[in-house]
Amino acid sequence: MSFSESDKIRFVELLSTPAANIDDVKVSKVSSVYSPVWDFTKDLKHRPRSIDNAALVVNWCRWPFSVALRKELQHVFCLYRLAPKYFSARESKPNSFCSLVSRSMDFLANVVRTFPSAELAESLDQFTWLDIDKAARCYSYSSDTRVKQGLKIIFNPGSAKVLEKTFCFGPQQIRRLIINSANSLSPEEALNKSLKGPEWMSDEFFSFLSDESSARVKDFLLRMGAKIEDACSCKYTAPEGVQGIKCFPQVFWLYEQLRRANKKCPISNETPAQVQYQLDRLEVRVGTLAAYLAEVNMAAQSVLAMYMGARFSELAEVEVGCLKEIDGMPCVVSRNFKGRPDSSNESDSWVAIPVMRDSVRVLELLARLKNNGKLFSSLSTAGGTSIRGRSVKNEGVGYSSGGFSSAMRKYIESVDKYGRFKGLHFSSHQFKHSLARQMIKAKLGLPYVSFHLKHLHSRVSTLPSDVTLGYGNAGKVLQSESAGLRMHEARRELAKKIFDPDSVVCGGAAAEFDERRKSFFKGMTDAGMTKEQIINELAAVASSSFVNVGLGYCTGRVGDSEVKVRPPCIGSLRCNPSQCANAIISKDAHGAAWRKMYEENKRMAEDARFSYGRTQFEAAADEARKVLYLLGEDEGLNVE
Repeated sequence: MSFSESDKIRFVELLSTPAANIDDVKVSKVSSVYSPVWDFTKDLKHRPRSIDNAALVVNWCRWPFSVALRKELQHVFCLYRLAPKYFSARESKPNSFCSLVSRSMDFLANVVRTFPSAELAESLDQFTWLDIDKAARCYSYSSDTRVKQGLKIIFNPGSAKVLEKTFCFGPQQIRRLIINSANSLSPEEALNKSLKGPEWMSDEFFSFLSDESSARVKDFLLRMGAKIEDACSCKYTAPEGVQGIKCFPQVFWLYEQLRRANKKCPISNETPAQVQYQLDRLEVRVGTLAAYLAEVNMAAQSVLAMYMGARFSELAEVEVGCLKEIDGMPCVVSRNFKGRPDSSNESDSWVAIPVMRDSVRVLELLARLKNNGKLFSSLSTAGGTSIRGRSVKNEGVGYSSGGFSSAMRKYIESVDKYGRFKGLHFSSHQFKHSLARQMIKAKLGLPYVSFHLKHLHSRVSTLPSDVTLGYGNAGKVLQSESAGLRMHEARRELAKKIFDPDSVVCGGAAAEFDERRKSFFKGMTDAGMTKEQIINELAAVASSSFVNVGLGYCTGRVGDSEVKVRPPCIGSLRCNPSQCANAIISKDAHGAAWRKMYEENKRMAEDARFSYGRTQFEAAADEARKVLYLLGEDEGLNVE
């Protein structure tokens, strides 16, 4: 709801007077303060697709509160909703407010259940610190932030004044409240949990999904005769029924006519039967073509999501025509909801690298047969209006959050031919965290990472237009806690892959190095340190000890008199860790690269077009196969 300052003052005066009659005060557009259900579904002007109706409703009947206690709680939270400054708080959006109320009421309901009868809990001043602390010790919830925030509002001195009550504790004690302390983590466990952070894609899976998806994007654009900007080479073989299509753009146009005509939103005067006849004459198998295009649709969406790194609410707003040039830089334009008032309908931009631009073009081409301007949508065609004026279902909306995650899981299963990622947990938010991790590992720097992920919009937007992120007062903006954590995690992962005695390493320098690291860890653990503490220490100092050449870590250094083979060599072009005395390879860090080398050379050896180099390709595939065998990555390989 939107109120003027004078309205807010009037509400504060009214709500903060215990004797006042506030029965008719509206907490939302459709709900009064003492309504059993608070409904905020009409209060969001520009609701993200990720927020459903359930997230905008507070059902007070869910909790075992007496009528008197419920009215006190409703009075307090109504005051908080309409005048948050009364509690020295900021205004929150309806979905955040509903979440706050629900989480804190869930906790308070646990406190009420400790009473002999719920009806005996008639007022907030009956709760003691012992009641709250006891409930907190056995309350299990993934995050206590909302609970504490809600309790600080409920037991605020301002609430006591409004209700004419006296509380025996307040916000200061609640700040020190330990929720679920019986299951609290040790300092070491807490550190590991914080370092792990939200889930992201492994390097192997990120590379796999990027390669498989961008290859399908490129294949479709080639068949359509469209412009391709991404220069990276990724191989993909389309189904036989698609490979045999000689004039793909014409077939695509006919298929578009067929889909649109069947949905009563035709784009030509021809009937579905007439279009189908033309496709039959061209020997086009419609089912095979549909399956191919559905896969291309998901491939383009996954590439765009991976490198855009946006929240699902922002992806859901990406539409046809989103590719714009801003200050000479190609960008994808969408709407950023985070940190913006509900009344704001402003767009935001994400720098569009070539593969993103290719993906947008693919999705815009597919949008024609979808009859849907939302790029993140299924391949199903939205209906229009029949000749007789009757409306047809499917109005052309995009994915819901759950629908997109489900579609992505099915897509991953379909392209994962070897089942390497079977059972992988996936959610759309992994795109954001995975991109942050990859950008940090690529050393793009915290300014770019934070800006691209829209973590710092409110502060960056206040900088003068001629001041870059690397100068002036931008230095204060760089302290992104999330990005800093990812940087530390990346260094820590590198140290663990190299130094952990349990990690698999091979190569010419592996035997000597393995013995040295085992001896080092034994000495440190005998001194009282844990393995995790050792890894954390090494992460701070060891990241520059090796050169990652793609297929292995090279321990050789120019100017180092002790190296066994004099660098520089030609690196990953001929890196042979089973023979080179400077090489160390790790299963986690390099297994995917060696498998890719094996698959690429095996494919080339079997391709008649490259028969002149079959011997070399077979030798390279055999070498990669031997390395994969050493690493224990031989699943699906015929190791001789």
